Amino acid sequence: MPRPHLIAAGLAAGLALLAAAPAQASTFCVPDYTAACPNNGTNIKLGSLETAMQANQSDGVKDTIHVAPGVITDPGSIETDSGADDPLEIIGAGPASTVVTTSSTGNIYVMNIEPGSRATTVRDLTIRIPATTPEDLGGAMQASGATLDNVDVDVRNDGGDGISFVGGGVFRNGRIASSAGGELGDGIRVNGANNGSMTVEDSRIESPSWGIYADSANVPVTVRRVVITTPLAYGVRVTAGGSVAMSNSVITSQTGRPVTVLATAGGGASFSGDHLTIVGLSGQPNPAVAVEVGTGVANNASALLVNSIVRSFPATYDRKAPVGGATGNATIGLHHSNFAPTGTSVGDGSVTSSNGSNTDPQFVGTGTDPYRLKPGSPSIDRANPAAGGLAVDLLGAVRPRDGDGDGVARSDQGAYEYQPPAPPDLGTGPTTPDSGGTPDPGTTPAPGGTQPAAPGDTLAPKLTGLRLGKGLTRRRGGTIRFALSEAARVELRFTRGKRKVTLRVNGKAGANTVKVARRKLAAAQWTLTMVATDAAGNRTSTVRRLTVRR
Repeated sequence: MPRPHLIAAGLAAGLALLAAAPAQASTFCVPDYTAACPNNGTNIKLGSLETAMQANQSDGVKDTIHVAPGVITDPGSIETDSGADDPLEIIGAGPASTVVTTSSTGNIYVMNIEPGSRATTVRDLTIRIPATTPEDLGGAMQASGATLDNVDVDVRNDGGDGISFVGGGVFRNGRIASSAGGELGDGIRVNGANNGSMTVEDSRIESPSWGIYADSANVPVTVRRVVITTPLAYGVRVTAGGSVAMSNSVITSQTGRPVTVLATAGGGASFSGDHLTIVGLSGQPNPAVAVEVGTGVANNASALLVNSIVRSFPATYDRKAPVGGATGNATIGLHHSNFAPTGTSVGDGSVTSSNGSNTDPQFVGTGTDPYRLKPGSPSIDRANPAAGGLAVDLLGAVRPRDGDGDGVARSDQGAYEYQPPAPPDLGTGPTTPDSGGTPDPGTTPAPGGTQPAAPGDTLAPKLTGLRLGKGLTRRRGGTIRFALSEAARVELRFTRGKRKVTLRVNGKAGANTVKVARRKLAAAQWTLTMVATDAAGNRTSTVRRLTVRR
């Protein structure tokens, strides 16, 4: 059964703008001035986030709100006004620094930016549902067409929901999870009251009851580079006219159903997955993909998986539909994928497959991304050779690569593209820093730099766990994290057209952090090439794409 809809709290009656605020003021500092929002004679300091959201909201000027580090607590739901139409941007100091929450014990959204018609962006903060919110009630945010960038959701009650998107929107570079004994209800749910499209990308949804729920033909959902871990009931559920297109993503499941597609009298349902890795954990009782048409329903339900890996489930699929010309069909397609051809197929429709395999994909099994492929994996270079369009994998690494060494670059099955070691460098000697290179103060060098090579060392260092820091901006810089199997010199080359910025560090064995200085990189799309070279001259490299924001 769908979870109950939230009851949004109303605006406090009679709330007025501060008389001191000029009619055209557009930048507000909450609750005080900071380096990001200084007392420059133009910016306005306001003690309440809601007051700032409702100030000058229809004067034709974009409103920008800088929220200082700390915990911002409102007695109710922090809301915009139904008459608002100016563009709005709310900026925190980072999810680890700025937390927005409520002291209410009612069934409310912590933030409600759905009313009105203003284009809204929220970034660089955490929205927290407090433990005092009643069980199975409350939500972090309701939004309409908004963009949430580098926003985390922290659920501390039992069953609070993440984000409800009315008419779609964008959620990127975020994490939706519970902590301090809480349990996450819905991660992301669409509401078809308005038409629009929904995009979820470069994010994590951890241990939800329902991860992503799409039940409206008015709001098609696109999911890119997302990890959904151990859903209690459903990883992705599509029903009643909904559609989901998911790529370069991972779903792990121990008790829930990773993908469920259900056609009802309210509409058909469809799911398409490209380069997915779906893994059942110990004790998983359910199939990976379930597609069903309800009794007497004339609408169709379908699921299509291509270039994917589905492993460790008691059955890969469960397909059910009525029999009869007046009812809908349930169909499942599995192509160029690694899966066990087992499952239940009943009623009108079919299960089709082609160019598949059923072998151990040989996951690395450890680290931040345990479902990466080991060298020699049978899923390397096994995706559809004619497939195109996915230029990067879950981690932003370039695909396709020639992972099996046959001289032909072909994409791998699953969410991760194996990155083969770089060939030996036959150049003329060590690289000298260019004009863009600077020593990195944020990485602790290995003692004495790189270590002497062991006699006969021919193994390249392993460069794993690459994480591009959330909120990497031109104005504040950011961090890049990675791990090395041994001490090595590491060169980070950022390229954008003819522009090149290079950082060089002495990396230690284990975890490393590189700090990117403020204003080092322009706000734009960059390609990052990392090359690690050990003391014996053995090299490995990886390539990622990243976005630097303002």
